[in-house]
Amino acid sequence: MKDNFLHTYLDSRPMHFSLLRSVECNLYQGLSLDRPILDLGCGDGFFASTTFHSPLEFGVDPSTRYMEDAKDSGVYHNLLRANGSSLPFPDEYFGSAISNSVLEHILDLDATLQEIYRVLQKGAYFVFTVPADDYTEYLLGTHIFRLLHLRLLEKLYSWYFTYISRHIHYLSYDTWVEKLNNIGFEVVNFRPYFSRKAMWIFDLTHWLGYPAFIYKMIVNRWVLFQGMSTYLPFHNLLKSFARLEEMDAGAYFYFLCRR
Repeated sequence: MKDNFLHTYLDSRPMHFSLLRSVECNLYQGLSLDRPILDLGCGDGFFASTTFHSPLEFGVDPSTRYMEDAKDSGVYHNLLRANGSSLPFPDEYFGSAISNSVLEHILDLDATLQEIYRVLQKGAYFVFTVPADDYTEYLLGTHIFRLLHLRLLEKLYSWYFTYISRHIHYLSYDTWVEKLNNIGFEVVNFRPYFSRKAMWIFDLTHWLGYPAFIYKMIVNRWVLFQGMSTYLPFHNLLKSFARLEEMDAGAYFYFLCRR
């Protein structure tokens, strides 16, 4: 498996995004995932290309927005535009599936989980990450407004961050387990990740990352000067939080399930 994920991300992605995704890349290290592998919600494929040694068999996403980038990267043998609730594959086709920070965006969640179960072989792993049920409580802005007893601004900040993140679901661990078990999945491993302080840095650098959206619109890349990550003023701070830590609670959940 690859390493040095933070550098890879910072060279071509905004700081807040790089911090979170580099932590998530580490979550997949050491897993033995049988082929063929399905990446549900593949986007532009950058996460898969950074995390895995070799191309995955199928990338699926309902949007064509970034699929051309995924196609050009060669990270998938096959790319399909499809909804998770209606996957165009036969029963028990895949040896494993991943879905990184995707399920929180899906409206028809139960149908999507059922479809993933259907297309997986017996004993196959399904790995996914999602925001925790108290995700917005970890935000720096929410914390500051709470300290100042500005309850309305606290709620507005939480709402705004949910809106711009396009999150639909914030489910508890117990709710996830119930949903998964009802479909037939067994939860093999679970861990919360992304500490409160890491989330504060994520929140702060998120606002500093808005110029990246301008670069993307103008020059079709997120970072104006690529390959300069070590010179970023936030580099050392990000590096201190871009590692996995054992914790009892976090802003995100990692699930390893078995069909």
